[in-house]
Amino acid sequence: MSKSKHKSKKPDPFPAFLQSKLRLFLSVDLVGSTAFKQRALEETRSVSGSRIYSYWLEVVTEFYRKIDELFFEEWDNLASAQNSGALQRGERPVFWKTLGDELLYTKVLTHHSEALTCLYAWIKAVGRYKDSLKEKSLLSQLSVKCTAWLAGFPINNSEVIVSTQGNPISPIAGTDHVFENMTLLDNWYNQSAKIKREGVLDFVGPSIDIGFRLAGHSTKRKMAISVELALLAVSAQFNAIAPDNHKPLRIFYGGGTALKGVLDGEPYPWFWIDLSRDDERNTLEENLFSDNKEAIKTFCLSFFEGHPDFVKPYICGGNDNLFHDRPKSHPDLQQALLSGWTDYRKKIAEEAEALKHDSDASARSGDPAGIDQVLDDLPR
Repeated sequence: MSKSKHKSKKPDPFPAFLQSKLRLFLSVDLVGSTAFKQRALEETRSVSGSRIYSYWLEVVTEFYRKIDELFFEEWDNLASAQNSGALQRGERPVFWKTLGDELLYTKVLTHHSEALTCLYAWIKAVGRYKDSLKEKSLLSQLSVKCTAWLAGFPINNSEVIVSTQGNPISPIAGTDHVFENMTLLDNWYNQSAKIKREGVLDFVGPSIDIGFRLAGHSTKRKMAISVELALLAVSAQFNAIAPDNHKPLRIFYGGGTALKGVLDGEPYPWFWIDLSRDDERNTLEENLFSDNKEAIKTFCLSFFEGHPDFVKPYICGGNDNLFHDRPKSHPDLQQALLSGWTDYRKKIAEEAEALKHDSDASARSGDPAGIDQVLDDLPR
């Protein structure tokens, strides 16, 4: 094994919240739900509608539960494929959040083929859910559309800790919001699994925005994916054999399209995964598409070379040649974040200690301005 490969396997030297992470994001949206709910509400005006009203609510809540159930069932079914045909699974994906009738999941990738494995499970689960809708005549007008993309952290995109109902966060007195978030992230990553973490993990940044923009190009057939994910997926398919009961992904170029706030209006190249079944495809239409994996890979690499603001996806500690090199500036930027955080932490601690030992302040209060709490909140 070469020296460079040994280097790539070194653990990330930064604390967990500042370590490089490549995340896969998956979105599924219930299509036609607004019209379905509106129609149900209109019918309640002419009949005893309590059951009709509850029926649309039942449909939406079943969507929440069923997607989750099917996704993780298919994920577990792929366990035997982890070391088969160069496919790897890594850690289980996790639920991120809901946005109305949209469900979002995420997964940290430790090898590029894990993205392909996750997509196999996701597409199979979504297909099974579509079939369940077709079996119910009242739901025949409903379907789903999917989107998927990648985002790298902590450079270019950021993890944040936010409060939710029932899971608030305690502000750290005397700090700015960036420092506070870094401290909350450090506490979140280092919290014992047996202790409830404070707040919930959320994600912000340009790549997250692009993912939501791409959702506008998804249809029942076309699962829009980012250029980064297209590169990972086609690269993995060169070496991976599709697991039993799964067909190789068919990835097509969707063309260049202007996405609001992206590339200053220059067309962004997006791709899509074909979610249609064999019996749903039109042979003549198929001739208009090309899923040439080599051409897609070459195009994506060319895009990253010509657009330095877009980072070719990388996985620290990965053992594949194409995806283990990170930009030379990223470790320096991570170190700058770490230095800023530790310097500010030291400053706050020194100010708190000085105030605590101020005799006049101590005379007025045994714990002036909650200084003991400030010191307790600071990471060790």
